[in-house]
Amino acid sequence: MYDNKYQKILVPVDGSILADLAYQKAKNYAIENGAELVILSAVDTTGFSFHDVDFQTDVDNFVEQSDQFLADYAKDARKDNIRFKTRSVIGNPKNAIIEEVKEEKVDAIFMGASGTNSLTRLFVGSTTAYVIRHTTVDVLVVKTHLDNKTRPTH
Repeated sequence: MYDNKYQKILVPVDGSILADLAYQKAKNYAIENGAELVILSAVDTTGFSFHDVDFQTDVDNFVEQSDQFLADYAKDARKDNIRFKTRSVIGNPKNAIIEEVKEEKVDAIFMGASGTNSLTRLFVGSTTAYVIRHTTVDVLVVKTHLDNKTRPTH
């Protein structure tokens, strides 16, 4: 018998509403199908200058914020008895996602259509578009609420 269910799903999160909706949809899938979630937050330092006086303070603040929302996702996943792990990395989210696919041997990615950094997207393209082009696994791009119809207004 052929089992076509995803076993391990990567969910990149960045604090955006679409990333949260991707997590919610991945969580529902995991509950229904017994999949494991890998919840990844990549703190992007590419916009920082090493010459800035507050460089380390800025990075530390973003890492602290990232750790807090990963803790919130972990609490939520535990509540629903989902197998999961959280990962926090410092670096370019595009590369971090592709590397995590390889390291964790995930078989699908559920991610938001866009994230929190619209300015960067204008110059270098969206993280989602990059991941779709460079990954070897299926990608579910989330654009809607859990009803699969209503789109977020922000």
